Amino acid sequence: MKFVYPHFFVTQLSVNATYERRNYRIIDYLATIRYREVADPSSITGSLQERLDDTGIKLLSELESITWGDMPVTLRDRYTEKVEGVLHFFCNVSVMAKKPIELGPLQEQLSTSINRR
Repeated sequence: MKFVYPHFFVTQLSVNATYERRNYRIIDYLATIRYREVADPSSITGSLQERLDDTGIKLLSELESITWGDMPVTLRDRYTEKVEGVLHFFCNVSVMAKKPIELGPLQEQLSTSINRR
């Protein structure tokens, strides 16, 4: 595969189900966006760090929230790092998810009885 530069890669680093309330839980995703300006960082003269800084500022300002399906979601703990000519943007994405309802034996019998009527 031949890459076209500049390019972005979005990766989910981890996922964790936390706080539960009634039939809902919060799912936390730690995600990163890696931005690479060129294949070989040494090929750019002078301004690679400035380009990465500018892109990092744009990501921080534009990605305060996203739309997940039809639900607005705030990105938390956003920060950037530059490592060997690559910009890394990190954030936490938290979404509320409805827990699947598991029917117990009595509930299954009740629904079967209702369906027969």
